[in-house]
Amino acid sequence: MTHPRLVVFSDLDGTLLDHHSYDHAPAQPALDALRARRIPLVLVTSKTRAELLVLRERLGHRGPFIVENGGAIVIPEGALDDRDEGEPVDGGRFLVRGTPYRRVREVLERLRAQLAVDLEGFGDVSDAEVAAWTGLPLEDAARARARETSEPFRFHGDDAALARLREGLAAEGLTLTRGGRFHSAQGEVDKGAAVRYLLQRYRHAHASGTVTSVALGDSDNDLPMLRAVDIPIAIPPASGRAPLALDHPRRVVAAQAGPAGFREGIEAVLAQWEAGALD
Repeated sequence: MTHPRLVVFSDLDGTLLDHHSYDHAPAQPALDALRARRIPLVLVTSKTRAELLVLRERLGHRGPFIVENGGAIVIPEGALDDRDEGEPVDGGRFLVRGTPYRRVREVLERLRAQLAVDLEGFGDVSDAEVAAWTGLPLEDAARARARETSEPFRFHGDDAALARLREGLAAEGLTLTRGGRFHSAQGEVDKGAAVRYLLQRYRHAHASGTVTSVALGDSDNDLPMLRAVDIPIAIPPASGRAPLALDHPRRVVAAQAGPAGFREGIEAVLAQWEAGALD
C-alpha cells in the first residue's frame, strides 16, 4: 500500500479547534484540501479515545490518532500497513504506550499528600465539575474523564511546589506536562515519541521509504511533536501564554491563532509541496 509523501500531524485544542468554542470551521478549507490530495492527517491530542471517537465523526477524520499526549495510538483498519501490534478494537488496533491510568492516579494521590501540593485531577471531581472547568457539554465532559493513561489536573501552587511535584513524579517513572488548560501526569511518553512511531510506519508503507512530515501545535506539550517532524508550524497560543520556544531550521510561525492559523499553515505548506519545494 502506498501513501502520499506528505503526512500532517495536528494538535486539537488551540490549533485545529478554537481554544474557547472548540469550533473548527475556519480550518475546514485546509481539511478539504488535505483530503482532496489524499494527504494523511493524524490527530495528536491530550484528549481521550472516547472523545476522539465522537470528534472524528464531526471532522470527517478517518486516519490514525494519538491520544492522551502520546499515551496511546489508534490505527483504523486500512489506514496503514497491517500489523498485529496492540489490542483489537472496533475497526482497528489500539496501542497503549503509556502507564495505566490506575497507576498514574495512585502515584499522584500519594504525592499530593506527601508533598502537600494543591491540585485537583479529573478523577477527583464529577462530570459536572469538569464541564464547568472546560466549557464542555456534560456528555463530553464524561468522555474527557474516561482516562486510560494520563491524569489532567488543575494546579494551584507556586513554581517551587510544581518543581517538587515534577521531581516526585520523575522518581516514580512518570512525567509532568503542561497543555493549554491543564497540567497532566503520565508515563514516560510524549507526543513526539508517538509521532516518530507513526512516521516509521508511514515510511514503511510508502514505496520510496521517504516521507515529509509536518506538525502543528500551540502548547508546550506540543514541542516534542514539533521537534520530531521536518516542518513544524507554531500556532500562536491563546492570550496570556508566551509563544512557543521552538528552535528549528524549517520552523513556520502562523500569524493567526487556532483553526485560522491551522488553515494558514497548511495552505503555506501545500503551496510549497505542489511547487516541489519540499524535496
